[in-house]
Amino acid sequence: MIYTDDCIMAAKTTTQLDEVVLGLSNKFEITDEGEVDKYLGVKVERMDNGSFKLSQPSLIDNILNALGFNAWKNPKDMPAPLSKILQRYT
Repeated sequence: MIYTDDCIMAAKTTTQLDEVVLGLSNKFEITDEGEVDKYLGVKVERMDNGSFKLSQPSLIDNILNALGFNAWKNPKDMPAPLSKILQRYT
């Protein structure tokens, strides 16, 4: 027995993809969720040049929160002057 919960399929053409989905649906109970925008916590973005950008914004936020960095968020309109030596705020 094999149980698959999630998968992403890709093909050169939508016709090829449709054939695979049809073949699988003839043998198994499946659902087609359409275009992927999130997968297992990964944000998927299609770029203008046809490539894909994968990111994990929730994981990044969780790590920053765990390390206490998000508590320091206080954006400034202007960067610090180059002549000033920056020190850690405690």
